[in-house]
Amino acid sequence: MYLRWAKRQGYEGRIVDKCPFKNGGINSATIEFEFECAYGYLSGEKGAHHLIRDSSNESSQLEV
Repeated sequence: MYLRWAKRQGYEGRIVDKCPFKNGGINSATIEFEFECAYGYLSGEKGAHHLIRDSSNESSQLEV
């Protein structure tokens, strides 16, 4: 996600470290960017991010 954002902005980034889950996917990753004001652009992105999947069952339950 962040590498695609950087590429669209014309910046370069690289994956420094990646830890996979046992059952597939990525548990954690460290990405390095080098461009002017990179810290300012990305300082709000620190911490854990989680993917939330939308279930088709939930959407049918929300209908009234």
